Amino acid sequence: MEVHLRIRQHGISLTCDDALLSTLAEACLIRESGARNVDSMLNEQILPVVAREVLTRMQTGDMPDETRLSLSEEGNLAIDFVVHRANVDTIKAATPSEA
Repeated sequence: MEVHLRIRQHGISLTCDDALLSTLAEACLIRESGARNVDSMLNEQILPVVAREVLTRMQTGDMPDETRLSLSEEGNLAIDFVVHRANVDTIKAATPSEA
């Protein structure tokens, strides 16, 4: 996954929940658009949010340790940036609508 490779360059791990992976896989099976739906989601929704957050945190020196991609209870994409410090996790959520 291109997103994983890009954020891994900054020492950030990427996790994706099973519900989101299933949704992405199902989107690939849509006859009219196929994998273009997934490509669009990655390039237009996920990558811009992740890139903006990483760039912002590069300026402050407070890089996240992990980025979590998931589906919210409403079925929307959720992106959480997690910082692991002294056994305390700090999570900053971002949504693609913030792009």
